[in-house]
Amino acid sequence: MIGIDLGTTYSCASVLNETGALEIIKNTDNAATTPSAVLIEEDKKVLVGSSAKNRSKSYAAQKEGFYKGPEGKSGIVTETKRYIGTDKIYDIDGTEYTPTSISGLILRKIKEDVENAFNKKIDIAVITTPANFSHQQRQETLSAAKASGLKVQHIINEPTAAALAYAIDNKIDGTYAIYDFGGGTFDCTIVKIEGHDVEILGSDGVKKLGGTDLDQCLFGLVKKQYKEQMGKNLLRKKYSEVEAEENKIELSTSKFFEEYIDDATIKVTRKEFEDEIELLIGKSLLSFDDALKNASKKVGYEIEASDLTDVILVGGTSRVPAVQEAIKEKIGKKPKFYGNPDETVAKGAALYVALKNQDALNMNQKNVIQVLEIQEITNVYLGHLIRDGSLATSILKNFNIIEKGSRIPCKKKDLFQLNSWHLSALKNNERAWLRHQITESYTDESDKDNVEVVHVTETDLPTQKEIDYYDYRNIKFQATYSIDENQIFKSVVTHVESKKILYAKELSMKKGTLSGKSAPSDDLDEFNVS
Repeated sequence: MIGIDLGTTYSCASVLNETGALEIIKNTDNAATTPSAVLIEEDKKVLVGSSAKNRSKSYAAQKEGFYKGPEGKSGIVTETKRYIGTDKIYDIDGTEYTPTSISGLILRKIKEDVENAFNKKIDIAVITTPANFSHQQRQETLSAAKASGLKVQHIINEPTAAALAYAIDNKIDGTYAIYDFGGGTFDCTIVKIEGHDVEILGSDGVKKLGGTDLDQCLFGLVKKQYKEQMGKNLLRKKYSEVEAEENKIELSTSKFFEEYIDDATIKVTRKEFEDEIELLIGKSLLSFDDALKNASKKVGYEIEASDLTDVILVGGTSRVPAVQEAIKEKIGKKPKFYGNPDETVAKGAALYVALKNQDALNMNQKNVIQVLEIQEITNVYLGHLIRDGSLATSILKNFNIIEKGSRIPCKKKDLFQLNSWHLSALKNNERAWLRHQITESYTDESDKDNVEVVHVTETDLPTQKEIDYYDYRNIKFQATYSIDENQIFKSVVTHVESKKILYAKELSMKKGTLSGKSAPSDDLDEFNVS
């Protein structure tokens, strides 16, 4: 059993080993993390990891982490996690690949590396996702895992996995922010810890904000200086995003770096870089504020940044000095690392997969896991659009069925009646149908314009032969919503009197729900470490 942090730029795997210790599994390059880069060559041979990432220097950049080789016969895909759950296609030599299929190749590489390390077959896993992943993105992550040969019955949000890892390894009391600034996404979760009781108070995130964006800022500074000195554009084969990432890391410990490209001498100072990324760091701090607001709403009183015991840093981008300085200025103290920020999420996932598969554990592992008790919550409001009033004066309004913060698994019901149009049609023996619109929102909304319609179903109503027309005036329909422990949503609509099920299906969305917006979210509401 393994826990996997499937990252935008780097991925990592961990296990709770037979001695009961959390262990990061190194790949075939003897590295703790694997670049989330996939090279598909002309003969369809697939390379995943550092070899693919390094080859991208010599490939022509397309856009959004896609690079094509000569004549488009081969291609390299990076950052695919940002596009999972969308209709994005990577065309490589006439073959189309999706973000889901590329993610499956990354997961297969990780699975194979773990199997090589332990010399045995591995198939059970827990995979982490950003807190603001939509239902569709979660489903596509599960599909990628299945394609890789992994059996993934559970997923867990990244900041929650980090909280699990910290709570089991450290005796810390107070209110903390888990500030997870990774390679491609940002999440912030507010956690309250009292003794062995750990509660997730609120979360927020930014879908496309991470180290790759900082790399692009630095890349732009280098390209600008090169053009000023040489009077021409800088070719990627001479300096690429790969070198920009290396220089970014260098600036975390140095005041400047120099690059000699052709006859140009490029010098970028840390100050220049920090000025360039100031707006990006600001975005993370705004999301931080929203996480505090969400936490305050849950507890019923205001939690301010200065009230936090500490900010715990997760993700490689949190190593950037300007990020740490911005947080220090916000809360009045230095944020803290507990262990390696690149490995924490994977370790939390390893704990979670062990917790969910306790029958397969030995005594050492059980002694670690038995102190954990976990409760999950929903991350959004889920409702439906219903006409409120008579047909002439009716207004289409949103009515929530499942409240944000409901404990998972959960099942909620709502009764609603037909409007005058339905009654008129049925009275005249005309076809009448029910148009059921499922909505999702991150705030409690009744205005239809402030919610996202994520699924629409039209179905015929029972005929007069099934139920007498006059009964319709007071007859109700029942919408039953349920969410399982993986936050996969199902909807059933039933005609109450006839008990006829109008439809019952798992919600499947072609596009992510509000996937471009930040969203407070977390899989786990509270857990106990005793």
